[in-house]
Amino acid sequence: MERFDAIIIGGGATGAEVARDLTLRGLKTVLLERHDLSSGTSGRSHGLLHSGGRYVVKDKESARECAEESKILLEIASNSVHLTGGLFVGISGIDDPEFKDQFIQGCRECNVEFKELSHKETLQMEPFINEDVETAFHVNDGSVYPFRLIVETALQAAQLGASIRTYSEVIALHKDNMAITGVRVKDHRKGNIYDLYADFVINATGVWARKIAELADIHIPITPSKGVMVIIDRRLFTRVVNRLRFPANGDIIVPHISTAIIGTTSVSMDSPDECPVTAAEVDEMIREGAILSPFVKEARMVRAYAGNRPLLGAEPGEEGREISRTFKVLDHETRDGVSGLITITGGKLTTYRLMAEKTSDLVAKKLGIRADCVTHKTKLPGAEEHDLNFVEIAKKLKIPWLLTERTIGRWEAAAKTIFATMEENPATRLTACSCEYVSNAEVKYIIDKMWAYSLEDICKRTQAGFGICQGGLCTLKLAHQLFEYSKDNEIADIQKAIIDFIEERWKGTKFVLWMNQLRQELLSQSVFSCVGNYDQLHKKLLESQE
Repeated sequence: MERFDAIIIGGGATGAEVARDLTLRGLKTVLLERHDLSSGTSGRSHGLLHSGGRYVVKDKESARECAEESKILLEIASNSVHLTGGLFVGISGIDDPEFKDQFIQGCRECNVEFKELSHKETLQMEPFINEDVETAFHVNDGSVYPFRLIVETALQAAQLGASIRTYSEVIALHKDNMAITGVRVKDHRKGNIYDLYADFVINATGVWARKIAELADIHIPITPSKGVMVIIDRRLFTRVVNRLRFPANGDIIVPHISTAIIGTTSVSMDSPDECPVTAAEVDEMIREGAILSPFVKEARMVRAYAGNRPLLGAEPGEEGREISRTFKVLDHETRDGVSGLITITGGKLTTYRLMAEKTSDLVAKKLGIRADCVTHKTKLPGAEEHDLNFVEIAKKLKIPWLLTERTIGRWEAAAKTIFATMEENPATRLTACSCEYVSNAEVKYIIDKMWAYSLEDICKRTQAGFGICQGGLCTLKLAHQLFEYSKDNEIADIQKAIIDFIEERWKGTKFVLWMNQLRQELLSQSVFSCVGNYDQLHKKLLESQE
């Protein structure tokens, strides 16, 4: 019988950080995630590091949390979090000029740093912005690569002794009278079911927190709020650009490496598993994005996707934007008379560390452990100081300097391990993904170290397949690496992995098929059909499932 101090359910940002925090305090923990890490809301976010500016008028508590936490994340997660800077801009004749004074007052009250810009300064900073900008403020917004942030958080927890178990779904809670004592787990990779026991079970499943609580006959008022986002094939802005107005649909563009993400909507959903993208929502994102930059209409739409946010305190049908983005730690012993169960939900990706800190404080207090939180001053793996020079390494290994630059950019100090593999085995110097410059050595590194069991797992950690071709030119090469470096896969498993990945890419590309993106999709489908007969294999798979 496996026993732990704490069982954490949910492999998003908050769950991974709770595992890291509690393990740093000396507790024995296990993290359970029914799919891959970051497969829920965290991995389907806008990737925005909030300065707090978006919430200074209507949600001051969230604004203060974001302002403080964003500074901490820039210190402890430098290879996953980047301070691009941000602009809040009011467009003449469209945005309410009276919002300006409310924004200034809110920033001062919430300690959000800001600077007003002239029209000339704004256009110099961002040449592709709408020339009708009337008012502009600079803030400390940034971008986050959530997949890597979460994996590195879990990796540090594992290095400290935590057990990280992906594809492990909690199907029941063990209850003794009015106490939760453990969980029943289904391992989707091995096909077995087993039990775990602990002093505390922590429900960190975000938008699915209500479902987990229902296993203990507890109701939590959470409503999923769907946000739709569209990725375009160019980095129009060097900074995050927001509309200077109350939060609304399509009013942010976030730069991410060579692309940009336009978002987002807020639509209440009945189920956390229900998160469809519609053509009308994609059209709205493009239309609203074009108000920030007319060049949006000239860009190629690479992909559309959506994620559900957990809005705590909302009931089905309640307007999502009226609900605070702050978080709550629910002690079900005091709230519902059920001991051994704690829920953490709500919040933002930017505040995940603070959410985990407050949850871990409660666990430590209940266990009688005097151990302070140290996550705010403990850097994640790879964020340590290093002296890697991408030009010198490229010359030494005789590989493109852009490959070494991107590798260091993704992994910082941890890239040393990848370059060491390249030195030992020249075959690993080959490029697996040309869009994002990912080497075979990097693919091997994440398969060996970071719980990558599928093509989607590989791509989330490295960005391979997430570029402008959406896997059209690298899927088969990545599949070869998965077969070569993974110990558990047969040929049939790899073929199914390819089909699964193609289907996953299709979910996002099917809403943006026109002009150049349609040509790109036709090329990708031709590659898969002509090189690997995957159209026929897909047909056989569907027939076998029927």
